[in-house]
Amino acid sequence: MRPHLASALTLLVACTDRPLGETDGAGEGASDGTIGLTESAGPASDTATPTGGHDPDPDPTEGITTAPPEHDPLSPALEPYSLEVADFDGDGHHDLLVMGLDDAELITGWIARGHGDGRFTADLAPALQGASAYPAIGQLDGGAGVDVMVGQFQDAARIYRWSVAEFTAYKTLTSPPTPRNHVVADVDGDGRNDVVALCHGAQKFGLTVHRGSDAAAWTATTTVLGLVDEFAPAGLLLGQFDADGVPDALLFESDAPRGFLRVLGRPDGEFVEPVFLAKHLRPWGAVLGDLDEDGRTDILAVEHFPVRLSLVTGDGAGGFEHTGSVDIDAPFTPHALDLDDLDGDGHLDVVAVDAVTPLLFYWTGDGHGGLGPAQALELPSGAVRVHAAQLDPDPALDLAVATFDAGQVTILLNPISL
Repeated sequence: MRPHLASALTLLVACTDRPLGETDGAGEGASDGTIGLTESAGPASDTATPTGGHDPDPDPTEGITTAPPEHDPLSPALEPYSLEVADFDGDGHHDLLVMGLDDAELITGWIARGHGDGRFTADLAPALQGASAYPAIGQLDGGAGVDVMVGQFQDAARIYRWSVAEFTAYKTLTSPPTPRNHVVADVDGDGRNDVVALCHGAQKFGLTVHRGSDAAAWTATTTVLGLVDEFAPAGLLLGQFDADGVPDALLFESDAPRGFLRVLGRPDGEFVEPVFLAKHLRPWGAVLGDLDEDGRTDILAVEHFPVRLSLVTGDGAGGFEHTGSVDIDAPFTPHALDLDDLDGDGHLDVVAVDAVTPLLFYWTGDGHGGLGPAQALELPSGAVRVHAAQLDPDPALDLAVATFDAGQVTILLNPISL
């Protein structure tokens, strides 16, 4: 892993806001299909296969295929540490946002505006600057387009919105103590997005909800959840885990054998009933989605010790249970995940990239929580982000990949279909 990427991941722990993630984000997890993640459970939990699944391919690197034809890779004027795909300028087409280090080794942003036919026009957006290379995105100003929140120094995060041909500063939110992650969601159900910040300070951690408002100042509610000495989460996922219609939260500490801390959200911005779930898991990152199609949100976690995907199914009442894992053969180690229906069969599939190995892996889902054998596509280099989205008129989903070591964004048009 290159030194600059290691520095960026240090920033992720110190001052991040997506994960895997998201997205992304999360420790490195991205979140999709939600509102775009020690006690041993015994050997059976460590070796089980998700319900309805198949044994993993004993050597998924065999039969690697070259990705389908693509447009020329996009070369940002910076080193890409993160990638977001959304309609930032409000013209109805997906755009690309890359955050990373510029030539002066400052964290900044770069935008490539989509035309809806798989082509992009690239422009540097120097206004997107801050202390974190991992933004949170969402509609926050009441206007067209998707806004971007970038972590700053001094416990602040700045919201930028698209204005004519560039991003301009809209609001700055302060979340004392130090914010580690931000996620955008409508917490109070008023039709306007709010911002949830995961914060550490004075040896305590908690969640602060900034309520979106047309007024100059947003209101904030903070819930203290625990002691950092015992649990220092940087990963944050929001989703509907019970039946009250209010977003709930999952917190996790990357690679730590503590599983997930689940808290239930309330319309007033408070988070209650904290409980650790799947405590034997060591999530590096996670994404949310209904993989078994029972109408309840599930967690798909990627672990590095051992390297595997683990399915944690939700019961619709705020509870979760680890129901199985799929091992991943070396040298591939997932750095980032995305969930979407890649092959058009109506079931969620999984796609993952590795920061070192120049491969993209995907697993097709069967709608019952099972995953087929891993399939691999070649990439120009290791990658740190992958997003599925419709980037051209073909209804089959495309992939945008932040191929970090190549210094590019690689666009794969319709790479996976029935």
